[in-house]
Amino acid sequence: MRESGQFDESQAGQNRTDRRMEQLDPQLAVAFVATTGIGFLMMVAGVHKSMLEWRHKRRHCPSCGRILDSRVCRTCTHRG
Repeated sequence: MRESGQFDESQAGQNRTDRRMEQLDPQLAVAFVATTGIGFLMMVAGVHKSMLEWRHKRRHCPSCGRILDSRVCRTCTHRG
């Protein structure tokens, strides 16, 4: 026979938390590691073949070519 048609709310809340606490799918983990590794290797290959450059730390003014030590070039923006 069938049990009563009442819904037990305490078990429903427990099932929801169980679903959230599942472990990471191994296939998803492998896909993440593989794509990250391939991306890193492509970046290194691009630098090695001179297709990419490491970012330079010093910035130069595009109009006068001096090294910028602040946000704007002091020589080009000087008014006076």
